[in-house]
Amino acid sequence: MQKTSPCLRVHLGQFGYKKHILGEYSSLAFLTDNLLLVTVNQRTSEKNADPWITDLPLSTLVGFDVVKRQELWKTTMAVMKSPRSVAPLMTENFLVLSSVAMLCSTSLSCEKSFPTRGTITELDADSIKLLKAENLAIRDEDVSNDGTISVSSELSTTSIYKIIHPLDGIDEPSPGNFLLIRVFDKQSGKTLLSLHLNPKNHYEAPALSPDGAKLAIVRSGVLEVYNRQRH
Repeated sequence: MQKTSPCLRVHLGQFGYKKHILGEYSSLAFLTDNLLLVTVNQRTSEKNADPWITDLPLSTLVGFDVVKRQELWKTTMAVMKSPRSVAPLMTENFLVLSSVAMLCSTSLSCEKSFPTRGTITELDADSIKLLKAENLAIRDEDVSNDGTISVSSELSTTSIYKIIHPLDGIDEPSPGNFLLIRVFDKQSGKTLLSLHLNPKNHYEAPALSPDGAKLAIVRSGVLEVYNRQRH
């Protein structure tokens, strides 16, 4: 098992990421092997909260080159306050869900939009069938494009936590204070990278790069990108 340090760390507070919020819908998505899209999408107050699913307040989208460790672009736009409101496509473009679904490119051009055949509250393989468009395929961010590398998240408890809380879980089930995030080879089951993460009521799903070589997470408002062990 690999013990490693992140190759990229960025504090997301500079992009409006807050720790005390009403709803967390932020997300990570690799558009290419080296281009990571971070969407800071949070409900911070009751203002404009009717209806509950809305695209206000505005969200911030930031593109990072994880190899050069630099910000490439940043923009602000309306993004639906719902899970999976930004989704990468197999074409390296991505969809943004607002009052309509917008097709955006890696150069941040979002000129094309699609009306829907029904109500869409999140972007997945089933919901995009309601879009009046063809050849849109959402990329599975849990699996590499060749299908050999995968990432999983499961409740876990570290050894340090067990020492500090020796009676935890005796009278009641353990709260599962940590998540174990694991990148592994699907054929052999070999662990290529593992991380313990305490979400503290903030949890953005990890994102695996298309080649399976990099993993992005958010830990306490800080973006971290890791290179996994070669197999």
